Amino acid sequence: MAYFLTEIALQLKGTLAFLLGLGGMFTIAKGLMVGLFVLPKIGSDRPSIEQDAKRLRKWMIGCAVASLVLFVGAAGLYFSSVMVSIDPEALKKNHCLLTVPQQWVTGGVAVIAVILVLIESSVSVMKYHFDLLAKLK
Repeated sequence: MAYFLTEIALQLKGTLAFLLGLGGMFTIAKGLMVGLFVLPKIGSDRPSIEQDAKRLRKWMIGCAVASLVLFVGAAGLYFSSVMVSIDPEALKKNHCLLTVPQQWVTGGVAVIAVILVLIESSVSVMKYHFDLLAKLK
Protein backbone atom coordinates (compact mmCIF):
# COMPACT_ATOMS: atom_id res chain seq x y z
CA MET A 1 0.00 0.00 0.00
CA ALA A 2 2.89 2.35 0.74
CA TYR A 3 4.16 1.97 -2.85
CA PHE A 4 0.70 2.72 -4.22
CA LEU A 5 0.32 5.83 -2.02
CA THR A 6 3.83 6.97 -2.97
CA GLU A 7 2.90 6.79 -6.64
CA ILE A 8 -0.30 8.75 -5.98
CA ALA A 9 1.73 11.36 -4.12
CA LEU A 10 4.15 11.65 -7.04
CA GLN A 11 1.21 12.20 -9.38
CA LEU A 12 -0.42 14.71 -7.00
CA LYS A 13 2.77 16.71 -6.76
CA GLY A 14 3.28 16.74 -10.54
CA THR A 15 3.39 19.87 -12.65
CA LEU A 16 -0.29 20.13 -13.51
CA ALA A 17 -1.67 17.92 -10.75
CA PHE A 18 -2.76 20.86 -8.63
CA LEU A 19 -4.75 22.33 -11.49
CA LEU A 20 -6.17 19.02 -12.64
CA GLY A 21 -6.81 17.46 -9.24
CA LEU A 22 -8.19 20.28 -7.17
CA GLY A 23 -9.54 21.96 -10.29
CA GLY A 24 -11.55 18.86 -11.10
CA MET A 25 -12.83 18.66 -7.53
CA PHE A 26 -13.81 22.32 -7.67
CA THR A 27 -15.59 21.77 -10.99
CA ILE A 28 -17.61 18.91 -9.50
CA ALA A 29 -18.58 20.90 -6.40
CA LYS A 30 -19.42 24.01 -8.45
CA GLY A 31 -21.44 22.00 -10.97
CA LEU A 32 -23.52 20.42 -8.23
CA MET A 33 -24.17 23.79 -6.55
CA VAL A 34 -25.08 25.52 -9.83
CA GLY A 35 -27.27 22.57 -10.82
CA LEU A 36 -29.52 23.28 -7.86
CA PHE A 37 -30.45 26.71 -9.22
CA VAL A 38 -31.71 25.40 -12.54
CA LEU A 39 -33.97 22.68 -11.15
CA PRO A 40 -37.57 23.40 -12.10
CA LYS A 41 -40.31 23.54 -9.50
CA ILE A 42 -42.49 20.52 -9.97
CA GLY A 43 -46.20 20.96 -9.43
CA SER A 44 -48.61 18.14 -9.99
CA ASP A 45 -52.12 17.03 -9.19
CA ARG A 46 -50.62 13.92 -7.68
CA PRO A 47 -49.09 14.53 -4.22
CA SER A 48 -46.75 11.56 -4.56
CA ILE A 49 -44.98 13.24 -7.48
CA GLU A 50 -44.49 16.45 -5.50
CA GLN A 51 -43.22 14.49 -2.50
CA ASP A 52 -40.77 12.56 -4.65
CA ALA A 53 -39.55 15.79 -6.23
CA LYS A 54 -39.05 17.41 -2.81
CA ARG A 55 -37.20 14.34 -1.56
CA LEU A 56 -34.91 14.32 -4.62
CA ARG A 57 -34.27 18.06 -4.27
CA LYS A 58 -33.28 17.59 -0.60
CA TRP A 59 -30.91 14.74 -1.51
CA MET A 60 -29.35 16.83 -4.26
CA ILE A 61 -28.89 19.78 -1.88
CA GLY A 62 -27.25 17.42 0.64
CA CYS A 63 -24.94 16.04 -2.05
CA ALA A 64 -23.99 19.54 -3.19
CA VAL A 65 -23.20 20.67 0.35
CA ALA A 66 -21.24 17.47 1.01
CA SER A 67 -19.22 17.99 -2.18
CA LEU A 68 -18.42 21.55 -1.16
CA VAL A 69 -17.27 20.40 2.29
CA LEU A 70 -15.19 17.60 0.75
CA PHE A 71 -13.57 20.03 -1.70
CA VAL A 72 -12.60 22.37 1.15
CA GLY A 73 -11.24 19.35 3.04
CA ALA A 74 -9.21 18.23 0.03
CA ALA A 75 -7.80 21.73 -0.44
CA GLY A 76 -6.90 21.84 3.26
CA LEU A 77 -5.13 18.49 3.02
CA TYR A 78 -3.36 19.46 -0.19
CA PHE A 79 -1.98 22.65 1.31
CA SER A 80 -1.21 21.10 4.70
CA SER A 81 2.38 21.03 5.87
CA VAL A 82 2.43 17.24 5.57
CA MET A 83 1.57 17.29 1.85
CA VAL A 84 3.81 20.27 1.17
CA SER A 85 6.74 18.39 2.72
CA ILE A 86 6.56 15.70 0.02
CA ASP A 87 9.51 16.14 -2.33
CA PRO A 88 8.74 14.27 -5.56
CA GLU A 89 12.28 14.59 -6.87
CA ALA A 90 13.75 13.00 -3.74
CA LEU A 91 11.16 10.22 -3.87
CA LYS A 92 11.99 9.46 -7.50
CA LYS A 93 15.75 9.73 -7.11
CA ASN A 94 16.15 7.70 -3.92
CA HIS A 95 13.20 5.35 -4.46
CA CYS A 96 11.96 6.31 -1.00
CA LEU A 97 8.51 5.75 0.44
CA LEU A 98 6.25 8.27 2.08
CA THR A 99 6.21 8.68 5.83
CA VAL A 100 3.10 7.47 7.64
CA PRO A 101 1.56 10.98 7.97
CA GLN A 102 2.24 11.60 4.28
CA GLN A 103 0.54 8.31 3.45
CA TRP A 104 -2.53 9.30 5.46
CA VAL A 105 -2.82 12.70 3.77
CA THR A 106 -2.28 11.26 0.30
CA GLY A 107 -4.83 8.54 0.97
CA GLY A 108 -7.26 11.14 2.30
CA VAL A 109 -7.03 13.25 -0.84
CA ALA A 110 -7.46 10.16 -3.03
CA VAL A 111 -10.49 8.98 -1.04
CA ILE A 112 -12.07 12.44 -1.23
CA ALA A 113 -11.59 12.46 -5.00
CA VAL A 114 -13.29 9.08 -5.34
CA ILE A 115 -16.17 10.13 -3.07
CA LEU A 116 -16.69 13.32 -5.11
CA VAL A 117 -16.91 11.29 -8.32
CA LEU A 118 -19.42 8.93 -6.69
CA ILE A 119 -21.51 11.87 -5.48
CA GLU A 120 -21.47 13.40 -8.94
CA SER A 121 -22.57 10.10 -10.46
CA SER A 122 -25.42 9.66 -8.02
CA VAL A 123 -26.59 13.23 -8.59
CA SER A 124 -26.66 12.54 -12.33
CA VAL A 125 -29.02 9.65 -11.68
CA MET A 126 -31.12 11.84 -9.37
CA LYS A 127 -31.34 14.55 -12.03
CA TYR A 128 -32.55 11.97 -14.52
CA HIS A 129 -35.28 10.89 -12.10
CA PHE A 130 -36.09 14.53 -11.42
CA ASP A 131 -36.48 15.17 -15.17
CA LEU A 132 -38.79 12.17 -15.44
CA LEU A 133 -40.90 13.52 -12.58
CA ALA A 134 -41.03 16.95 -14.23
CA LYS A 135 -42.54 15.38 -17.33
CA LEU A 136 -45.33 13.73 -15.34
CA LYS A 137 -48.35 15.84 -14.57
